[in-house]
Amino acid sequence: MKRFLSFCFIAFFASILMYSQTFNISEDDWNNSGGAFGFENNKPITNTFDLPETEDDWGDADEDWGEIVKEENKGFNVSEFELNSYGDQTINVGLAGNYALLPYNLNWGGNIQLGYNFFIDSLFSIGGNINFNYHRTRGSNVFYNVPMMAKGSINLTAGRYEIPISISAGVTLQSYLTRFYFGPIAKPEIGFFYRTNSDWSIGVTLGTYLMPQFYIGHPENNRFGTTVEAGLSIRYHF
Repeated sequence: MKRFLSFCFIAFFASILMYSQTFNISEDDWNNSGGAFGFENNKPITNTFDLPETEDDWGDADEDWGEIVKEENKGFNVSEFELNSYGDQTINVGLAGNYALLPYNLNWGGNIQLGYNFFIDSLFSIGGNINFNYHRTRGSNVFYNVPMMAKGSINLTAGRYEIPISISAGVTLQSYLTRFYFGPIAKPEIGFFYRTNSDWSIGVTLGTYLMPQFYIGHPENNRFGTTVEAGLSIRYHF
C-alpha cells in the first residue's frame, strides 16, 4: 500500500512539472503564437527612436524628427512679387543738366532734385518734389528758380525695369539780379529705372519745365520760359 501511494505521489509530481513546461514561452513565442491565444499580433514592436551619437548625427536627424529646416535667403527675386504695391514709398535724389529753349538769353544750367512718392496701388503714385535750378545768361549773370511741386505718376513695370510717366505742378520762386518773381510752374516727365534690389533703383529722367510769367497791368512784360532737363536719379524704396 505504501509503495502504491508513493508511486501515485511521484506520478502526480511528475505530471505537474510536465504541465508547467508548456507555459515556459519565450518572447519570440509570444510574438509568433498570438493567434493561438485568441488574438493576432501582426505588428512587431520596433525601436524607432534612436538617439544620435554625435553632433553631426543630431544635425542629420532634424529632417527625420520632423523639424522644419529654414531655407537660405536667396536674395531679391523680382518674379516672386510685384515691384510696387499699395503703401510702398520712395525717396529720390537726382542731378540733371538744363537747357533753356525760351527765353533766348538763357544758356545751359543744372539742377538738384529731392522727391517723395507714395503708391496708392501698383500703377499709380502721388508725391512731390523740390528743385534748385540755375542758368547762366548770355550776359554772364545767373538766373535761379526753386520749384516746389505736387506730382502724380503712372508707373509701368517689366521685370526689373520701371517706366514712370508723371506730371508735376506747383509754384516757383525765381531770381535774376535784384528781381524776384513768384509764379506757377508745371513739368511733364518720363523716366527709365532699373531695380538693382528690393531697396534701390537707378535710372535716367527726361522732363520739361513750363514757367509762365504774368504781369498784371503790364502785359508787355509777360513771357513764357521753357527748359528741357535730362539727368540721373537714385531712388530708395521702403
